[in-house]
Amino acid sequence: MTENQIPEHPKAGLIALHTSVGSEADALALAKMALEAKRAACVQIDTIQSLYPWDGSIQHETEWRILFKTSQSNASALWTLVQDHHPYELPAIYSFEVRQVSEAYLQWVEAATQR
Repeated sequence: MTENQIPEHPKAGLIALHTSVGSEADALALAKMALEAKRAACVQIDTIQSLYPWDGSIQHETEWRILFKTSQSNASALWTLVQDHHPYELPAIYSFEVRQVSEAYLQWVEAATQR
């Protein structure tokens, strides 16, 4: 490994789940549900502009992007929670396994999501 390479965590285990909603209130509601249920350790919300085709025309909307950070063992339950409470007819929900993460942060996420 060279000096500038970031080592992959040997057991990975951190999942980043993304979605977006149409209001700050909906974003905060999903975030609080996930945190209170210990399905996510941290949730970040930011405002974005989204453009997409829908019902025959190009839509341009302000949305709130939500990034949930969770453990591998909670990923499925978090997905279900977000899907069950999402206000959209066709929500974009997708996740990634984070392959490079500090050991201390991963331990914190695992501890914060233990039920």
